Amino acid sequence: MTDLLRGTALAGSPSHDLLGAILSQSFRSDVGGEAGLRTLAFLEVLAETVEAKDATLSGHGRRVAHYARGLAERAGLGGDDRERVRLGAFLHDLGKVGVPSELIGREGALSAAERRVVAQHPSIGARLVQPLGLDRDLTAAILHHHEWWNGAGYPAGIAGRRIPFAARVVAIADSFDAMTSDRPYRAALPRDRALAELSRFAGIQFDPELTPVFVSMIEEDAALPKCAASLASRRVRASGASAARSRVSPGSLPRS
Repeated sequence: MTDLLRGTALAGSPSHDLLGAILSQSFRSDVGGEAGLRTLAFLEVLAETVEAKDATLSGHGRRVAHYARGLAERAGLGGDDRERVRLGAFLHDLGKVGVPSELIGREGALSAAERRVVAQHPSIGARLVQPLGLDRDLTAAILHHHEWWNGAGYPAGIAGRRIPFAARVVAIADSFDAMTSDRPYRAALPRDRALAELSRFAGIQFDPELTPVFVSMIEEDAALPKCAASLASRRVRASGASAARSRVSPGSLPRS
C-alpha cells in the first residue's frame, strides 16, 4: 500500500475497517461475476450516500459521469475504456464518506487545516476500493482527479501526462459540474462563464488537449444531461451569496 493511501481520516476507525471488510468479502469472486457486480452497485449507492451530506451535491456524481463518458468518447476511447472512465467519474468523490459533513456543507471559507481534511478524500476513496482489484484506470480516476497539469494539485503533485488519462478526463468534468452547480459557499456560474474558466486554466490545471474537446462538446450540447438546463437557475441560499463568492476559478473549488 502506498503512502498516499495511508493516514486518511478514516484509517483505523471502526467504520472504515467494517466497510473495508464488507467490500473485500463481497468481492472475493471474479470481478466480472455476480459478486463483483453487486459490489459495484453497492459502491454506486455509497457514492450517492455521500451526496446526501449536502443537498447541493445531489446528482453530482451522475452528471460528472455523463460528462466524462462523453469526453472519453470524443477522445476516441472504446466502449470498455469509456465505461471505466464513466464509473471512475461516478465514484470520484467516494472518499468524502470520510469527510465531516460540516466541512462539505460549510457556507463560509475553510481554514487551511480544514482544507487539508477535505483534500484527503481522493486518497480515502482509493483506499476503500484498493482491495477490490478494480481496473487501475478506475482507481486512478478516484485518486488523481484533483491533480493539476502543472503539478500544483493533490495528492501526488504529479504533472502533465504523468496524470492518468482517466483522471484528466474526470478533472475537467468534475470542475465544470462544480462551477455550474450551486454550492453552500457560492452560487452557480453560467455555462459560458464556466467554459471560459476551463479554457483559461487549460495547460495550468487541465489537460490542454482535452479541454477544448470538452468545451466544444458542451457548446454543441452533445452530452448535456436533461437536467442541465436547470443547473444555472437553481440557487441555494443565493440571496446570501456575495458577489465575491461568484467570482471563483476552478482552482478555488477544493470541495468539488
